[in-house]
Amino acid sequence: MARRSIVGRAQSAICREITDLLLDYLTGELDRGTASAFEDHLRLCSDCVAFLNTYKKTVHVTRSLRYESIPAELERRVRRFLRERTQKGRRGR
Repeated sequence: MARRSIVGRAQSAICREITDLLLDYLTGELDRGTASAFEDHLRLCSDCVAFLNTYKKTVHVTRSLRYESIPAELERRVRRFLRERTQKGRRGR
């Protein structure tokens, strides 16, 4: 995956790019230079720090949820409903 430079861009453009690179940053997939620029930006941007913290909390909460099965009949009805809605949406275009 090609990495774009986040050095030398306007602040809002960097913030948008930070959100694009967030998952790669958290999983350690950014190259050293991009990760360093990412962290430099975080030191200066409280909005991106808040977004990062919210993202981390969301991942934690999602992982802590239990899987609950639903009755087979309910699953069939929901799937049928969604399929019908999807087909209606395609025909309405």
